[in-house]
Amino acid sequence: MAHGRFLAAHLEWPPRRRGNQYLADLAGLAFAAAYRPSGDEADLWLAFAAAQLAAEIPRQFGPDGGGFEASTLYHRLSAELALYPAALLLGLPEARGQAAAALPAKRWRRRPPLDTAPRPWPPLGPRALGRLAAAIRFAADVTKPSGQAAQIGDTDSGRLFKLAPAFDLDGAAPLERDLDLGGLLAAGAGLFDPDRPPPAWAAVETRIVAALAGGRRPALERPAPPPHPLAGEPPPDRPAERVVRLRLRLPDPTALDGRLALAYPDFGLYLWRGPRLFLALRCGAVGRDGTGGHAHNDQLGVELEVDGVPWARDPGTGCYTPDLALRDRYRSVLAHFAPRDGAAEPGRLDLGPFRLEDHADARLASFDATAIVAWHRGFGRPVVRHLRVEGAELLVEDRLGGDRVGPATRIETHVIESPAALVALWGLDLPFSPGYGRFST
Repeated sequence: MAHGRFLAAHLEWPPRRRGNQYLADLAGLAFAAAYRPSGDEADLWLAFAAAQLAAEIPRQFGPDGGGFEASTLYHRLSAELALYPAALLLGLPEARGQAAAALPAKRWRRRPPLDTAPRPWPPLGPRALGRLAAAIRFAADVTKPSGQAAQIGDTDSGRLFKLAPAFDLDGAAPLERDLDLGGLLAAGAGLFDPDRPPPAWAAVETRIVAALAGGRRPALERPAPPPHPLAGEPPPDRPAERVVRLRLRLPDPTALDGRLALAYPDFGLYLWRGPRLFLALRCGAVGRDGTGGHAHNDQLGVELEVDGVPWARDPGTGCYTPDLALRDRYRSVLAHFAPRDGAAEPGRLDLGPFRLEDHADARLASFDATAIVAWHRGFGRPVVRHLRVEGAELLVEDRLGGDRVGPATRIETHVIESPAALVALWGLDLPFSPGYGRFST
């Protein structure tokens, strides 16, 4: 009872810029209410948590399902914070839910206010549940064929639950699952039909979510896949001052075969996915109502994995406030396989460890399964990145100053035949950080 009362009295609800902390408050309040027997106080918690989850899920997950904090790992945390209480609410006895829904709103004397009774029960309608189903699909699509998620933005390794085994079958060694979203995918399968089979090691999460929901599965039309091809705003038609052209020669060009183009414009991520290929281009808002609390200077940055081998990957987060200089090194454009203009940053890093203005204002120009063009103005002049498949090569071309290659344009060409060569050329030498405070080679 004390936990529920504390949560009700300390809700992390600013009218704007609230994030996963508020989802955590609502999840805790829903579980505290469900644990208690029916009564005015517990039912009031239940009524409030249910109504707020119905409103907050569509706010924190865009129409494409991507979390609004510009982070794939905070997406996992927020999706878990929404999914488990959603299943709990679905599985509650109808009489308990109706009693909570009928309570007068004036009994809730805190902010934000409670909607006027009677409130709908079940509380999560097609809009909220559709966003939640799309969030699970997003998690599946940002997972590489190797099983590791693309690491966009911050991670503090936060989870709602860690229910799957942490050790291998003989208990001899811990399992490395920092960037594995399999637990979320399995949990989602307890409520929605999965787009891809979740991993067997996380089956316990499927069973627990299904049990919370009482075996009920919401009647829900499967959300449409992200659309493609896309056409956006073309880059400025002016001569480029300089072009850096990289020709990536893959050991086996057939690894590019069978790729699909998947667009997540609300999150700001554009993917080429295939059985052996994963390529992600970051191009979109900095998140969290424009404050960029968990975003990095990664606009037009690329993650590339071929046959399970990382050619370019986001280095992660390192840590937060214990070492602010290290935090900025991991947020810097120089830590990412993104366009460069010397040591300039496309967004200021000196505004605080949890603020990054959307100075770059990145724009997608075009996107399909053969080519991607995107650009931004973060360096005070436009920079345009072209990605395209040319025969047996993957071309990455950065045009600084404009999109037109003219007679005076300086062109610098590099042929890249290995991941090590790309790492050396671009200076991607930060230790890889797959989890908060964790570093590996």
